[in-house]
Amino acid sequence: MFSLESRPPVAEAPDQACIVGRAVNGAQAFDRWEVVEAFAMFVREGSLPVWKASDRDAVAMSRGPETPARGGPRRKPPRNASGSQARADTQRGSRS
Repeated sequence: MFSLESRPPVAEAPDQACIVGRAVNGAQAFDRWEVVEAFAMFVREGSLPVWKASDRDAVAMSRGPETPARGGPRRKPPRNASGSQARADTQRGSRS
């Protein structure tokens, strides 16, 4: 059974939303190809941490996206028609 949960299944992990796959009828359920593919799909998608839980054990399958220390990811400058990166700082001082 897969669920979206507001906190991970282990106390040591930081509180955040995550996907948890639980083996309701025993850990052998994780061996089925459908379950393996479902875990792979959630891990590939990558927006949330993914946990595999059975009985009293829980294992992190992925940690989710990296959170930047400050601000968002830096954007690359746009490319001009020749394929090289445009530089706004060299264009500011020129007058037509």
